[in-house]
Amino acid sequence: MVNELTYGNRNVNEEDMLYLMELIEKVEDSELNEDNIRALHVLDEYLMIQKLKGNTLISDETIKKINIITRDYSTKAAKKRHEEYMEKLSKTYYITDYEKIGLTFQSSDKWDYVRLSDNSKGTPVKFEQAEGGLLIKMTKCNYPGYDYLTKSSKNWVYLDKRENATPWILNIDTLQHIYTEGGGEHNFNMYFKFFNQGGHQWLGIDRERNSFDVVPS
Repeated sequence: MVNELTYGNRNVNEEDMLYLMELIEKVEDSELNEDNIRALHVLDEYLMIQKLKGNTLISDETIKKINIITRDYSTKAAKKRHEEYMEKLSKTYYITDYEKIGLTFQSSDKWDYVRLSDNSKGTPVKFEQAEGGLLIKMTKCNYPGYDYLTKSSKNWVYLDKRENATPWILNIDTLQHIYTEGGGEHNFNMYFKFFNQGGHQWLGIDRERNSFDVVPS
């Protein structure tokens, strides 16, 4: 059992207790935010510990009210985060390098391979939720139905069907650091990287992290 609780970087003291208790009264005015809810969680746990010690500081009815407040807020916050997440997935994006040149595709040996565009933001992509990460779908391609970014056995990135597509890891909030798990004994993360061949910069994956921007189209 925890003996001390902290709010911020300080131990819970009388001043904290008074502040946290005041938060309960503000709920009717819809003045609570995420920091307040975290504070109420601290208060709830603190009161529980005190009750186990035989110190009843507030009534069970007030403790119940705290529980209802935190539960309802958490439910609403989770719903809001989900709605924001789905809204981001509904949009199209460009994936560009540090010079704002984006990804596109080019046919090679009957497959579309992904490469850096010559002088533009490239072809827009969409992100789709999938097991293990997000799928990246090109909005255009040479072979209909073969439009998802997929890593090859030689670590090139080409376009394939959805069922064969590689799940990519991406923080949808910050839109940074696209990578996939490499597999194998050490399971290194594998990041986007360009390889120069035939006068073009072709997209592949490598253990070295590179910077890419994901911007709305």
